[in-house]
Amino acid sequence: MNRGKIGGACARMARAAMQAKGRKRAKRGQDMSRTVNRISDAIRSASHAEGGLARPLDKYVAKVPSDTFLWLGWGSVLLALTLWVTGRQRGASFVGLWAPTFLIHGIYVKLIKQLGTDRYEKDA
Repeated sequence: MNRGKIGGACARMARAAMQAKGRKRAKRGQDMSRTVNRISDAIRSASHAEGGLARPLDKYVAKVPSDTFLWLGWGSVLLALTLWVTGRQRGASFVGLWAPTFLIHGIYVKLIKQLGTDRYEKDA
């Protein structure tokens, strides 16, 4: 008899805990959506302009073929692999970190070529 009462009480406590957890998640989701809305409003209302360094750098970098950065990225991977196989693990780790930098820079250059240096100034 006592086991039934204890089991029922545990089940009620578990249900209450799950409901409380659900309320916390719902509140967290509302807070998150408010934050996202504030950020998107700030982005829409902000004035956009290139800095003094970005414009000349973009003009120079836009002349470089996009596949150059792809070759540099894969070259650094191969160099890192070669260093690793020859037993120079520290050098391989260092050189292996170059690949994402080259590839991300290649994406940046591709965006510059497709969208222009500052698309907001072109609209104005």
